[in-house]
Amino acid sequence: MYISNDCVFPSDWTKDNLMRRHASRPYNPNIANTFFRAGYVEVWGRGIQKICEACGELGAPMPEYEITSEFITISLKALNNKKRDVGLDVGLDVGLDVGLENKILSIIRSNPQITQKEIAIHLSVTERTVQRIFKKLSKDKTIERIGGKRFGQWIIKK
Repeated sequence: MYISNDCVFPSDWTKDNLMRRHASRPYNPNIANTFFRAGYVEVWGRGIQKICEACGELGAPMPEYEITSEFITISLKALNNKKRDVGLDVGLDVGLDVGLENKILSIIRSNPQITQKEIAIHLSVTERTVQRIFKKLSKDKTIERIGGKRFGQWIIKK
């Protein structure tokens, strides 16, 4: 699969720079900040590193990047004869949070007293991301909090 994006990279950025920890310099900071505040961006400057880490965890080949001054293309190779995690095997039309929702519900089933902060640490996502998903699950009446913050627990209703 190839994913390509038109962009303008700073003149001092190279493929090597992107593969290491680096400061993020978004082309449109207003749009980037909107996604960050909405919880869709967890940490600035770690997207490519997280993609590589995920490939490593799955045993998939590392992605290949082509970078020019005007675009970036990532090439991802499919896994053959590997079982996939059911929580991640969803269509793009379902939404990005479905895999996380399923993981969170699984964690709640095993430990109803767990905190949102503990879930965020367990899933390696921001606490804000977990809060956003909890808000959606509560609004959909999928989960409910019984008791207070300190001694309460989560109940899965659906």
